[in-house]
Amino acid sequence: MADTTVSLEVWLRQANEQGLKILFSSALIPGFYKVTYDESAAIELSQVRQVLGSYGLALRESGDNVWSVVRTEVPAEPPAIAGIPLEQETLDQRLPLEELVVSSSRFRLMMQKTVSRSGFDNKQLTQRPALGNDGIQVVNQLPGSSGVGLSARPRVRGGAEDETLIEFDGMRLYEPYHFRHFNSLFSTFDARIIDSIDFYTGGFPVQRGDRLSGAMVIDSRAPEDIRDIRELGVGLYNLSWLQSRNTDDYDWMFSGRRSTLQYLAHLSDNDLGEPRYGDFFGRFGLNLDDGDRLTFNFFWFEDDISVRTPSGNEQAASDYNNAYSWLRYEGELVDGLYVRTLAGFAVIGNERTGQVDKQDIVKGMLEDQREFRVANLKQDFEFQPEADWMLMAGWEIRYLEADYELYSEIALDPAFATIANYPRPATLTTDYTETGYQYAAYVDIKKSLTDRLTTEIGLRVDGQHYETSVNDHQFNPRINFHYQLTDSTELRLGWGAFSQAEGIHELKIADGARTFQPAQKAYHLIAGVDHQFANDFTVRLEFFDKHGNEINPYFQNLTNPLTLIPELQADRFLVKPARYEAEGVELSVAGTVMNIDVWGNYSYSSIKDKVNGDKVRRSWDQTHGANVGLATELFGWKLAVSNAWHKGWFTTPLNLQAGVLSVGPRNSTRFSEYSSWDLKVVKSWQLGNQTLRLEAGVTNLLDRQNQIGADYEVEDDELELDGVFGMPQLPFIDLYWQF
Repeated sequence: MADTTVSLEVWLRQANEQGLKILFSSALIPGFYKVTYDESAAIELSQVRQVLGSYGLALRESGDNVWSVVRTEVPAEPPAIAGIPLEQETLDQRLPLEELVVSSSRFRLMMQKTVSRSGFDNKQLTQRPALGNDGIQVVNQLPGSSGVGLSARPRVRGGAEDETLIEFDGMRLYEPYHFRHFNSLFSTFDARIIDSIDFYTGGFPVQRGDRLSGAMVIDSRAPEDIRDIRELGVGLYNLSWLQSRNTDDYDWMFSGRRSTLQYLAHLSDNDLGEPRYGDFFGRFGLNLDDGDRLTFNFFWFEDDISVRTPSGNEQAASDYNNAYSWLRYEGELVDGLYVRTLAGFAVIGNERTGQVDKQDIVKGMLEDQREFRVANLKQDFEFQPEADWMLMAGWEIRYLEADYELYSEIALDPAFATIANYPRPATLTTDYTETGYQYAAYVDIKKSLTDRLTTEIGLRVDGQHYETSVNDHQFNPRINFHYQLTDSTELRLGWGAFSQAEGIHELKIADGARTFQPAQKAYHLIAGVDHQFANDFTVRLEFFDKHGNEINPYFQNLTNPLTLIPELQADRFLVKPARYEAEGVELSVAGTVMNIDVWGNYSYSSIKDKVNGDKVRRSWDQTHGANVGLATELFGWKLAVSNAWHKGWFTTPLNLQAGVLSVGPRNSTRFSEYSSWDLKVVKSWQLGNQTLRLEAGVTNLLDRQNQIGADYEVEDDELELDGVFGMPQLPFIDLYWQF
């Protein structure tokens, strides 16, 4: 047998030369994917399926004997290659990290397995029910993510909402959410343009940093996966248009959405304002010589929202405008050395106004204007000199500018002024400009020590230099081990340091902050086991311990997290932890039973701040949480049902007697349990060369009242409590016409 090693792309081209018809994109098949095969033997379609499957890819029929390469999940135990008896196969004692040996029965992807992560492909994103049919929200169904159904922003393993890195096609995004100032209700992503989401709930590799808790890595759809599409969408929440084109030399795709919520608001009996939003994503790609690829991306989203509470004692308006553009190159410099280069620019504008008038409690107004600009350049290198180890290194620099203007007034009733534990002047005025840069560099080595043990050791350096305030840097070492106990069982162990600097756009001026806080530091220790049963059921058990010794103070509202202008509320409070501790265990299962996809997970966690020597649970400590769901097809209808359940969040009791307000111990009271059943159905009709698709569902199907906060009013010198509840029963309907 004459074996030769080539890239996966070259091997697929040779398969096409032999008569197969396989469409694929270089963007989906990195050059470091290798195949060792017998060049004297014909390449069979079954071999192609098995090789692609080991790289998390699959074949999908696109026509008469025409196949497209698409992304799928990585199997835990790849099958043997057809036509080669197992007893005749040989195995190098040190398996290649990113090389697939066709003649081996035990090829693996050690590169992808050293770090634990969860994720969704496009099918799962569009299959599972979510608020407003917003695919990104399904990450809140993963273990380690906490929420109350009102925000697309995940809180990861006890961390705050701003502790998760979001990266889209290599570009870092800053708060890509609609209703940004109103709980970040929806994401800015059309689920149809997303190929996959990798969600790291801790221990992520050194290629990513500057966030304490997690990372969400989002990739747009591969060109061959949405060839020559035109699709119009009409729904309760937005109108949309998706179009794409794919040729051998170039491809492009764009998606645009515009909200329809403002029209629904006009039909309501209560005039609660006008919520408007929109977003647009465009990508143009060029396939260069030798499999290199160049893409230009543009992503824009905005909010123009005015809202008020039913009582009329709060009103707010927000104009939030973001534009990102970036150029990305991927290619092979020399044999075995691959590079990804990205140059980008972003402008983020943010204007907010609001008023609060709660009789005998607080009265105030706010005008807050900000603009943030960032230009960034980064490169990532991957070098594989030998089959059993790989070196990765990279760097990034970001030039930053930020402008702040603020004017606010607040008048607190003397009884409620006692809640605050920080200065709250009657008037705040700020006119501030800051410039500077952030930089990062990393080096990472993956080494297959034996045929079962792989280690990854890396070091990341992050630095910040703001012209008038900050000059600092942080070293973050990380190490991970992966051990293949059996062909169906994997063990992982990881430890790492993670830092997060306050971004130049994150100064808390509305709370009176005038200086940037120092970088925070946390340490993650994670141990886990994955097992795949013979019936394709997968089980993951993971333990985590996360603690921070360098943690900054943070602001929160003690009783009501749903207020429109949180900085003007009487219950605003500054938490000053000396450290925090997060620990827990997570169990997740997924599989298929009788053509029914089922999934479920359970989490136990303890999230505590250490304040003045006492350990106090964070407000969003859920302690026990579970998510379950199933998806199937009945009579041509795709049906998915899911449930999210967890212990209630914590709150702080207030009491007013004889004009004297008493505040109970912080987070000493827990709300009742949270539960929400969600439903989604999908039905397609083929109309000649056109397709009509209906996606509809209901969030909180049983219309359960999930209390998440408390709102107070003063009546006859006593406090009257009104419960603040999460999302009510809320339907969504989207109709898509593809032609």
